Amino acid sequence: MDKKHIITITGKPGTGKSSTAKALSERLGYERYSSGDFMRQLALERGRDIAQNSAITMNDRTLDDIVDSRQREFGETKDNFVMDGRMGWFVIPYSFKVYLKTDSRVSAERVLNGEKNPQRQATENIGHTIDEYMENVAARMRSDEDRYLKFYGVTPFDEKHYDLVIDNTAMGFDQVVDMIIEVYRKWL
Repeated sequence: MDKKHIITITGKPGTGKSSTAKALSERLGYERYSSGDFMRQLALERGRDIAQNSAITMNDRTLDDIVDSRQREFGETKDNFVMDGRMGWFVIPYSFKVYLKTDSRVSAERVLNGEKNPQRQATENIGHTIDEYMENVAARMRSDEDRYLKFYGVTPFDEKHYDLVIDNTAMGFDQVVDMIIEVYRKWL
């Protein structure tokens, strides 16, 4: 298969997946999709928050299957897009796979001090202090990692799965986007 023009971005909460995906899509003229947006929409449709969805998905992969199916369909029928989310790299294996990582305290500061996403606020229990946020994210990551290992046999937090790993703790946003574009173009 010829390489498609698809970038998947993964990372823990607060690493800048969504912001980076949005900037990449704008700079490259690509569409942007988010599995997190898909999952948050499913939560809203069912009158739940993302934590409640996560609890349900530990034993029932129906919601994950819906999100995976949508991502897989996009990968098979579309080109020229950026997908951010935990398992995009897995369900679209021929994509250019990027993993973002950030110090957990810096992530918390960025999320709590940055621009608020109303849908995220409505569906995620992110906490009101840096320590609360870090505790909530750590609990969510433990739950998510168990779920991914159980249902997929892999974890999205293992850096060996990716074409590019960036620790953006001390990097400027534009520097991160520039680096991804540079390495992506070489990959193509």
